[in-house]
Amino acid sequence: MNGSEYLSEAAESAKGSNFLREELADRVANAPVHFRLLLQLAGPSDQTSDGSVVWPGTRKKVELGIISITSVVPDQIVAERHLAFDPTRLADGIDLSDDPLPVLRSRVYIYSAAGRVTDR
Repeated sequence: MNGSEYLSEAAESAKGSNFLREELADRVANAPVHFRLLLQLAGPSDQTSDGSVVWPGTRKKVELGIISITSVVPDQIVAERHLAFDPTRLADGIDLSDDPLPVLRSRVYIYSAAGRVTDR
């Protein structure tokens, strides 16, 4: 499968609430799942303080690598309780833009993760 696929509302309603987790487990049982990680470079006039603004499709894209998923953890629900995504933790050499949302999300995600870890 390449590109994007979308479900109709009827098809989505027919699936269980964990269908994405189940589908990923089924897929990696047969073969690794690969995702291309692309970075779109902003032009001089592109808006960077509002993540909802779409840049022109003509902007240069750089492939940063391939993410390969080869397995899922046996008890995903327990593992997920300890995950905390932080959009402000970046690799050396990459800085945050002037978009205020990542900093706000970081704070919200910290509270969310704390609630999952203590809510056993």
